[in-house]
Amino acid sequence: MQVLKEHGGDLAGMRQLDQPSLATEAAERIVAGIADGSLEPGRRIVESQLAEALAISRIPIRDALRALEKQGILVVVPRRGARVMNIDLGLLVQVQQVRHDLELRALADLIQESRKDPALIERGRELLGRMDTAVARDDRAGFNDLDVDFHRWICRSSGNHVVMTLWEALAHHMRILLGRMAETWRDLAVSQASHRCIVELVVAGDLDGLRSVMPGHLLDGVERVSYDAQRNRFVLHDATATKTGEIA
Repeated sequence: MQVLKEHGGDLAGMRQLDQPSLATEAAERIVAGIADGSLEPGRRIVESQLAEALAISRIPIRDALRALEKQGILVVVPRRGARVMNIDLGLLVQVQQVRHDLELRALADLIQESRKDPALIERGRELLGRMDTAVARDDRAGFNDLDVDFHRWICRSSGNHVVMTLWEALAHHMRILLGRMAETWRDLAVSQASHRCIVELVVAGDLDGLRSVMPGHLLDGVERVSYDAQRNRFVLHDATATKTGEIA
């Protein structure tokens, strides 16, 4: 902070930029681009171009690329740089299956935690309200971001740090899955009704009900789609899937 102090009191109280935060933000921007289709599978990610677009140095860009490589979202080839992963539907199905198990554990803990701290439920309801607004506006990108936040709320509010750590490792894959599927077939109103049902079952302490609802909420839809690489989107084979199960 010495340099800032030398420039006077106006700058002395400023917080220095956090390098890890820049890397995290860069990774989020890349994931968002893959999710909305602007960074298609196989697309080369050029450090210098990304650094210029985000107005930051190459160091956090490099850190972001390494992190996304470890998650399998980017593929790095020596002397050829990083490229966006090819869409692997099998991998995404596995992500949803692991999420199902993690979130059921988190929901069981959330039932107990919410009895001690009712404010946890109020946070969930606040998220539902914001999701209602996104549905009314047909804001699919906004809804998808809130959807991830909703499921993050479940895990964080559970107080189970192991579940939270494992869940966060899957969060980027979830965002990509939701984003690439949203344009093709996702019915936001149906998905939102499912989210609201989850909250009400937590309030009721109905773990059996949650065990019944969660497979449809997380698994049914993804098992009815294939990926069309030419159009860079998922294709739904059973038109009734949005009525019987919603990926979220």
